[in-house]
Amino acid sequence: MTTRRAKTRARTAILAAAALVPVLALTGCRGAFGMGHSKTSQQSYNVSGSVHRLTVDSAGGNVDVVAGPSGGGVHVVEKDSYQDRKPVSSHELKSGTLALRSGRCGASWGHCDVSYTVTVPRTVDVELRTSGGDVTASGLSGAVAARTDGGNISVRDDASSRLTASTSGGDVEVAFSRAPATVSATSDGGSVKVTLPGGGGVRYAVHASTAGGSKSVTVPQSASSTHRVTAHSSGGDVTVGTA
Repeated sequence: MTTRRAKTRARTAILAAAALVPVLALTGCRGAFGMGHSKTSQQSYNVSGSVHRLTVDSAGGNVDVVAGPSGGGVHVVEKDSYQDRKPVSSHELKSGTLALRSGRCGASWGHCDVSYTVTVPRTVDVELRTSGGDVTASGLSGAVAARTDGGNISVRDDASSRLTASTSGGDVEVAFSRAPATVSATSDGGSVKVTLPGGGGVRYAVHASTAGGSKSVTVPQSASSTHRVTAHSSGGDVTVGTA
């Protein structure tokens, strides 16, 4: 009887050990494919040459553009965040247009993106796009176009005459220091807020709509105004007001 019980206990121990093998193997695979801790690296550089237009295309990181001091140049900071393979980025200045690009990490597993912080002269036109991060800009007077497939968009202290901001899922918030000529701010799921300068007798032609939230428009309006504002959300609140 004792021998039979001993054999049963030994067989049970062997089966339990065998059951652990796949778990340990899977744990090893997680580490091998880079699904553990994120790694970061950073590089910064100045751009020599005249820049009139900036385009940024990030595969998933944040994009932040700030107006620098008068007479200053262009400075770029790239921050990589990844788990397996480091992302590849490029920059090129051609005919006054500085193009910053970053792609996916190929067959890499886990998180992988490049975030940008760019300082530019305030008069530079900017076109900013990311596949999933946030887009922020401040102090600019050139044309602004911002697009993200899932993050938020925030534009502050803007003196642009033309601005477009669109997100597939986040919030859009834009605030102007000077009355713009055309504004288009849209979100497929978040809230939209447009803040315009008050006073000066300026009226706006406003088209504001939402498919799911509340709507508030408190700026002076005129359908014939040359200052045109479009604000739309497919699911959030829409607010157009003054500072």
